[in-house]
Amino acid sequence: MIERWIHNRIHALPLALLVLLVLDFAGSPVFAEDTAGKSSPESQIDFERDVQPILTRYGCNSGACHGKQRGQNGFQLSLLGFDSDFDHDSLIMESRGRRVTFARPGDSLLLTKASGKVPHGGGVRLPVDSAGYQLLLEWIKAGAPRALPNIPDLVNVTVEPVTHEFQHHEKQQLQVIAQYTDGSTRNVTGLATYQSNESPIADVNAAGEVTAGNLTGKATIMARYADQFALFTANIPQMDRQPAEYYDSLPRN
Repeated sequence: MIERWIHNRIHALPLALLVLLVLDFAGSPVFAEDTAGKSSPESQIDFERDVQPILTRYGCNSGACHGKQRGQNGFQLSLLGFDSDFDHDSLIMESRGRRVTFARPGDSLLLTKASGKVPHGGGVRLPVDSAGYQLLLEWIKAGAPRALPNIPDLVNVTVEPVTHEFQHHEKQQLQVIAQYTDGSTRNVTGLATYQSNESPIADVNAAGEVTAGNLTGKATIMARYADQFALFTANIPQMDRQPAEYYDSLPRN
């Protein structure tokens, strides 16, 4: 009796309502998967926290590239990623949706141009086997979200160590730590950008490794992540430093 009643009631339903019911049940496993296998915020990819630093590190939003006033070849980003809303819209909405292709993430212009699969005026910036390429690919596969829920705001970055006295040609690896509003910290050494104000005295590479040169003096290294920066000081003293007694013996005015 119950089965016959259910059968009759279903056949009495309008076709459009039946279609809605089928679609609703077909989509229900997605919700179950989202709740059961939900990853932590640290493992998810956030546009401002993770994607923007990649675009900055590899020069995509620099003043010489797409960050210039009118962009480059019809593609414009905000200078050094200071306007994430504008940049996200530029990537997702413009160029008829070809810069980010959700159906075929690997064919997105953002990836094919940066990796050199198609001609790119800026050359190869992100090889396919690089961590930056893989991060962007996973971001697109996840739907290229603008912002994730419950992501704390960045409040500060620090560099470790703060200063170091070098011998000539000595190397020192920097560590850049991001601090967030919820009290958490994150090592962003691989996402930061670096610049020395005195490269002949102490230079720095893209990985944050400082190398002292042949000259004596002081250099300041800027480590930047998102809109925050920290400074490291490199001191290279004279190799034939005089003892303190030498200066004590000099005439005084």
